[in-house]
Amino acid sequence: MNATLRGGHGWVPLTAILLLPVLILLAAGTVHAAYAPSTEIKIGVLAKRGYAYARQRWNPTAEYLSQTLPAYRFEIIPLDFEEVRMAVMSRQIDFLITNSGYYVELEFNHRLKRLATMINLLGTEEQRVFGGVIFTRSDRRDIDSLEDIVGKSFWAVDRLSLGGWLAAWGEFYRRDIRPVRDFSLLKFAGTHDAVVAGVLNGEADAGTVRTDTLERMAEEGWIDLHRIKVLNRQSGDKTFPYLLSTRLYPEWPFAALPHVPDLLAAQVAESLLRLSATSDAARSAKIGGWVRPLDYQPIHDLLREYYLCLHEQHIGQLGMWEILRRNRSLSVALSSVLLLLTFAVLYTLWMNRKLEIRVTEKSKALEKEAAERRDAEEKLNRAEKMEAIGQMASGVAHDLNNILSGLVSYPDLLLMRVPRDSELVKPLTVIKDSGMRAAEVVADLLTVSRDAAKVSSMTDINVLVLEYLQSPEGEKLKSVYAGISLVTHLEQPLKPVCCSPTHVKKCIMNLFLNAAEAIRDHGEIVATTESVRLPAGRARELGLEAGEYVTLAVADNGSGIDAEDMKHIFEPFYSKKELGRSGTGIGLTVVWNAMQDHGGTVTVQSADRGSVFTLYFPVPEAGCKSSLNSATADSREEKSAFRDHGERILIVDDEAAQRSILRDILSAYGYRVHAVASGGDAVDYVRKHRVELVILDMILGHGPDGLETYRQIVQLQPQQKALVASGFSQSEKVEEVISLGVGGFIRKPYSVEKIIRMVRDELEK
Repeated sequence: MNATLRGGHGWVPLTAILLLPVLILLAAGTVHAAYAPSTEIKIGVLAKRGYAYARQRWNPTAEYLSQTLPAYRFEIIPLDFEEVRMAVMSRQIDFLITNSGYYVELEFNHRLKRLATMINLLGTEEQRVFGGVIFTRSDRRDIDSLEDIVGKSFWAVDRLSLGGWLAAWGEFYRRDIRPVRDFSLLKFAGTHDAVVAGVLNGEADAGTVRTDTLERMAEEGWIDLHRIKVLNRQSGDKTFPYLLSTRLYPEWPFAALPHVPDLLAAQVAESLLRLSATSDAARSAKIGGWVRPLDYQPIHDLLREYYLCLHEQHIGQLGMWEILRRNRSLSVALSSVLLLLTFAVLYTLWMNRKLEIRVTEKSKALEKEAAERRDAEEKLNRAEKMEAIGQMASGVAHDLNNILSGLVSYPDLLLMRVPRDSELVKPLTVIKDSGMRAAEVVADLLTVSRDAAKVSSMTDINVLVLEYLQSPEGEKLKSVYAGISLVTHLEQPLKPVCCSPTHVKKCIMNLFLNAAEAIRDHGEIVATTESVRLPAGRARELGLEAGEYVTLAVADNGSGIDAEDMKHIFEPFYSKKELGRSGTGIGLTVVWNAMQDHGGTVTVQSADRGSVFTLYFPVPEAGCKSSLNSATADSREEKSAFRDHGERILIVDDEAAQRSILRDILSAYGYRVHAVASGGDAVDYVRKHRVELVILDMILGHGPDGLETYRQIVQLQPQQKALVASGFSQSEKVEEVISLGVGGFIRKPYSVEKIIRMVRDELEK
């Protein structure tokens, strides 16, 4: 760090004196450079808690200045500590809001001029000064004073952070504690949040942040102040309300860079001083406004002590002038370097104008690349999260399907045995209907798990929209939300798409219900379909292939969706709707997963006047094939048509309850049934007995699974007829076993009519 000498205006780094000719040349070049006014004014902000937080906090200030000075458009540029220095040096910004300590250094080295000082605000408390708070965890019994930190690890924000390091350093220095020498580790974490997290999770023994940081994090719910122990606690001024360990210094300044015209700087300063504490800009920044610049000399004094200490640590007590006097060769070398540096600076000034253009272009390219990288990371994180939740949902759905089999199947059997006028008919019907509704919820879980069996066909989306509006679900929606108008704008003719009608109808139902709940009382829901061609650029933004698509947009004029909620809108069970009225909490997750399964996507746009969900369906060049043959028959033929055939059927299932349910169903229809619990037992039985049909569970607890069991059976009986069953749905193993000759797939829980129909169809092949 540079040595310093006392000058007429404070303490001046020695290297600045040695480079005085260079500074004169730089100043001359700056004075004669033409300033080109621009309507776009950039305000750099030190992002002490990250870029997103800085934008959220300061964007309203830029909007306020744009309104009060309509000839200009102000923009917030979040910067970390190193980026602040680079932005000032390259003039990528015009104004700067930064840490007071950093500002003092920039004021001297780059001639920044302060226009106003911030009035900090937490709750209703206004402050024009701040300091640092040194803390550890409240459960650390071995650390009660600053001296106790000696030999331990310590985290700070940045070497140039006043509240996050320099103020604390001053307290250590006055107690003859030298952090570099006395701490086992001194780490600069980059942000205040990172320092607090490092101390609380045990990575650091102690740390320091600027005052009000801990209170703000506690107010926002990030930390519990009871876990914090403040060291060297100071009472400060009686009006200072925050936890404090150091002396107090002036708050952050709002400064102008030297190339900014004096008139514009004066206009900005006047607008800031007029900013009301009740304005949107002040509330968003959590400040009480701005005042005329305070005296920053105490910070100059602190930095002087800091640089002198570093100087003493590196070259001892011997002054720089004395070193040069005693070492003539070093003096000659430094003079030569200075001369060469002068010529280098002149060449740099000549090249500066060309480099400015190239730096600007490169900065824009890097910003775009960083934005694309962040977007890709967010998509990857969401995909990984959805995959993990899907795996959990798949397992839960499997277990629930096994449990629901009794509720769905046994009421059918009991209804066959009681008279139609029996008082038991109604409660049994209610039990069966409840089981079927529960099975529908489980089907949604399978969609969430991306494990739902689909029968795809070429379908007109217009037809599915109209079928939903005329269905019992659509009629119920119209009845519950009588004040809402349902409007359609359906393109005619519309190209058909390859889809699962059942799942697309479920998507339509969820989107209409979601829109109605956003409106609640009176409004309008508009469904619009159209054919579009996505160019490569737009398709890449959506994560799709370029080509032809059919879109279905469902728009409402409700209250809209908050920006924070938009990040989680498709996550399961993330809902702010009324409990008990708004479904299971996975409606939009079902939509998202269903569209992924169809090779499309769903987008959402929202504002204060409503939201628009848009589904993108790819238009295939050829037709589509159904991915799986499953039980879909809905007609209710007479049950007696399937009785008294007497064929022998083998049931293979490791769940005793499932074997019992299926045995009772088949026996009630006259079939001879034998049940085993494992694949090995099934193979032994087929080896010794002839069976007309095998009903095989895909997942078996012991021995070979369903796929391997069927392979062994067909080696014994190549023409053996079989059906597969599972509490899960379509999987690669299911498709493989069907390719080997299995006649169909049955999803649990068993519906009596569907299982009997599939058994009869397979036996009659």
